[in-house]
Amino acid sequence: MGGPDGILTVDSDDPEHVRAAASLHQALLGESPIPGLGWMFMTRFYYTQLVKDELIRCYLYRLDGEYVGFLAVTDQPLSFMGEGVRRHYVRLALILALSLCQKPSRARIMFATSAASRRRATTEGTDRLGEILSIGVLEAFRGQRVDPGGKRISAALLDAGIRYLSDRGCRRIELNVDQDNVRAIRFYQSYGFVLERSPLALPHDWRGRLVL
Repeated sequence: MGGPDGILTVDSDDPEHVRAAASLHQALLGESPIPGLGWMFMTRFYYTQLVKDELIRCYLYRLDGEYVGFLAVTDQPLSFMGEGVRRHYVRLALILALSLCQKPSRARIMFATSAASRRRATTEGTDRLGEILSIGVLEAFRGQRVDPGGKRISAALLDAGIRYLSDRGCRRIELNVDQDNVRAIRFYQSYGFVLERSPLALPHDWRGRLVL
């Protein structure tokens, strides 16, 4: 792998970037809906078309030539997926059809994801909202300090995401976190995220909210 270490913005035209983002997402958050829709969905739509259309922004962290962490955010949480579907309906339909042929149980994930999107559109307010969609760092690198200030990789990634959303005009940032993930909960609380129950979160998750 060429290029410098540190934070990289995913280039949707770079197959290495796309594969790295999808691989990390699958390895670190394999039980979440996006990996559940399959490798083709991630590499031919989520980390390509949505990134290219600026509906999501994704960052990678590379250390000693290895991709060890990733972050995905959006400044359009109420509409990014629906807009992506509208723009690339035929392509996405083909991808999902092939994914269903490989694993028919994915139909349940597609239905749940669609229902959640409709629920969000009727629940959220109109404030300028951004969302941390996913973040993860390989376990062997979670304690790694990566700058003179002693910042961990997860903090470097989250800082980049918050900065991007702030620059895009977001005044509130939200995320979901597993209620049993004490380390992640403390990490988000250290940034000022307030965690609460929400119909927008999965049953076992908290919804975190940060006002900028």
